[in-house]
Amino acid sequence: MVSFTRDDLTSLAAVTSPACISIYLPPRHAGSGLRIDMTRARNLVRIARGVLHERIGDEKLVDDVMRPLESLAGQRELWRDPEHGVVIFRAPELLRMYRLPVDIPEMVRVDTCFDLLPLVELAVDDGTFFILAIDRREVRLFRATRQSMIEQSLGTIPAAFDEYLATLKFERASQMHTAASTALSAGAGGSHRKAGGVFHGSPGRRERAKREFEGFLHAIDRRLMGIIGSSGAPLVLAGVAEARAMYRSVSTYPSVVAGGVGVTTTTALLHRRAWDLVAPTLLRGNADAVDRLRRNAGTPTTLFDTLEIADRSSTGQIGTLFIATDDHHRAIGAHYGGLGVEPLGRAVNNVVRNSGTLCTVHERLPNDAPAAALLRY
Repeated sequence: MVSFTRDDLTSLAAVTSPACISIYLPPRHAGSGLRIDMTRARNLVRIARGVLHERIGDEKLVDDVMRPLESLAGQRELWRDPEHGVVIFRAPELLRMYRLPVDIPEMVRVDTCFDLLPLVELAVDDGTFFILAIDRREVRLFRATRQSMIEQSLGTIPAAFDEYLATLKFERASQMHTAASTALSAGAGGSHRKAGGVFHGSPGRRERAKREFEGFLHAIDRRLMGIIGSSGAPLVLAGVAEARAMYRSVSTYPSVVAGGVGVTTTTALLHRRAWDLVAPTLLRGNADAVDRLRRNAGTPTTLFDTLEIADRSSTGQIGTLFIATDDHHRAIGAHYGGLGVEPLGRAVNNVVRNSGTLCTVHERLPNDAPAAALLRY
């Protein structure tokens, strides 16, 4: 299972079928255990089977669609993580599961499309950025969004300074051995230079250590460019100020964020402080879109009625769909209590299918509406 991204939202919004099932299970309740979580999952799957049977009445199709879900509900390993919720999407020929790093409502939906509304913010605000945590003992690279942070492998290069020094000493020893062999083979008429004479002088210990560490950071930067160089995503540096400054001086990556994050005690704290640095840049597009909505409020180019928004979305008229969120940053429409996908959820699918833009708003929309839209025409 993987975290939910904008690409996932796009591909799932494109799915239409008489048998689209969306099952959401929040992180484990305080005091509840594995058995209770599995019971909750089985109950939601049982509800989905009943609703699907009522909708389509095709026993064979119902069995084919539900069998994998019923099997998953009984797999203990799926429910062992108490800190993450799970969302499962099932349709004929499709089964996807995602771990969710945020709280979600417990619910099941059965309809002709998936209910993606509770995940809109997770996907829309998934602007990717990277964090490079620099430490002599270990350099770590993380790929992050507002909601998640996953460590990325730096490959086989030394990620610790001591390992790099050991590699450096081995290379120097090899070079000296090669130089000595060359001098011996040259005979009396050859060069009288000392073996290994390419290493001149004896700089002070501090200056030498600094240059060695810069060499280490150069190696890290070359590897980082090979991993993320084409993305152009913001890179946040973390660690002591001197190490961050040294990396900044040698780096060839074009999007290193100003400032940085000092030494932190947990990855969660590192993630939060890094997000605070990149949020103004990554969310600038949202802010500009909201300003445009406010300027056009009251004109024929804006809509604030959810049912009208859903209706217009099916024709591709909506260019930007704005969805207000609650104090927990969940789409307000996610509180809907039915078993089918609500109108605002359908609007989300339609806007994505028609290459429109989704924008989550963590403040009041004009007219205190749960959603708004800017029309293309």
